Amino acid sequence: SWLAQICQQERRTRIALLQRVVDTVSGFRLVADYGRQAQVARSFDEDINEHNRICRKLLRIENNDLYFATWLTTIIVALYTGLGGMRVLAGHLPLGIFLTSRTIYLQIGKACGEIHHSLLAICHA
Repeated sequence: SWLAQICQQERRTRIALLQRVVDTVSGFRLVADYGRQAQVARSFDEDINEHNRICRKLLRIENNDLYFATWLTTIIVALYTGLGGMRVLAGHLPLGIFLTSRTIYLQIGKACGEIHHSLLAICHA
């Protein structure tokens, strides 16, 4: 999926950034002796910018997805409250079943949000 691809890109850029730090620290004496600090700094800056670009994209998706589950649950519960409420008033649906069903819809929405959060946590691992 596209979310998995973005997570993989983030992981690759993070690993590349960490490798750049390790290489720079281990070769610092060589970099300093040949006066390559500016080039190393520019290269490091490019790696940071690339990683930040991917992270911004991933965080934007995560933020939108987090709101999506909340809004979808709100819409479903609102529709069920309106339609189910009319059925209760008409005597076609017992009040207890209506209230229980509404609670179940809220719990399902909350569980879906938690599952999504867990999947994103796995993606970042």
